[in-house]
Amino acid sequence: MHFDIADMQLFIKVADAGSLTQAAKDRARSPSAASARLKSLESQLGARLFYREPNGLSLTAAGIDFLSHAKKIVSEYELTKRRFQNQHYSAAEHLRIIANSASTSEIIPGILLELLNQDPNITVDVQQKNTHQSIRSILDNEADIAMVAGSDDFSNVNSILFATDYLAIATPNHHPLLDAPQKNLKEISKYPMLSTSSTTLLDFLNEKFQAINSKANYRILLDGFEPIIRLVEANAGIAILPESVTVRYREKFNFSFVRIEEEWALRERRIIFSNIEFLSPCARKLINIIIRKYLQAEPEDQTIEHYLEQRAVHIAA
Repeated sequence: MHFDIADMQLFIKVADAGSLTQAAKDRARSPSAASARLKSLESQLGARLFYREPNGLSLTAAGIDFLSHAKKIVSEYELTKRRFQNQHYSAAEHLRIIANSASTSEIIPGILLELLNQDPNITVDVQQKNTHQSIRSILDNEADIAMVAGSDDFSNVNSILFATDYLAIATPNHHPLLDAPQKNLKEISKYPMLSTSSTTLLDFLNEKFQAINSKANYRILLDGFEPIIRLVEANAGIAILPESVTVRYREKFNFSFVRIEEEWALRERRIIFSNIEFLSPCARKLINIIIRKYLQAEPEDQTIEHYLEQRAVHIAA
């Protein structure tokens, strides 16, 4: 009996999503090709793995049993692959980072500059995803590290809390929102808004508006924080931005800002990763830069091991 790792990865994706179409998209396959691979897997096992229903797929008893085995096999395969990838058989290293929009703009440029100064042979790939997607990517070995914000469930990954930030409302000077008794989302929705387009922040805010059965009054969507600040200064609207962004641009532009009065406006910034023993040297270097720069660790404490040992950092079981 021969099992293809790619087929097992596809099976796990389908089981998690309950959708062949979505899983096929995630694995960059057509639905018909994905269906054929699943049928082949069932044929090899001699057991039916899914009930095919109008609203999606659900696991049979055999499917539930096989899912447990498949996850163990795929996890071992990915850990083995990562271990050998990290042995430096080539001169250059490649680092895969996933981050939210604020980290991409505010944090990553500075730490990458320092990292590349330490090792000019490193190549880096940075992708934007939200926190939930970032956790999933770490678990699926689609990234080496991720920078996230928020209070999601990090129990399945290692995480280091290295900073906190708030979401703030950037407004023109003398805007009525500045004197409003409550600076919450309901009050914000009364005014025309500006936002970055196609970013994790936009997705996050849309979720929060939906949660209160409201909708943001977006007037302009565009790329980048600076163009938004320019338009806020010109009285084109208000914008929800990380407070760190507004503080930085206050030195350059004339506008006001105030923190949002919502619990979720406090954003815990974390770096997350999977098994510490399989971190590549360049991933370790980057994490150590963050520990030194943001946590102001003493020289002898500037390694991940020292940090995890001496500070209150969650370590996945």
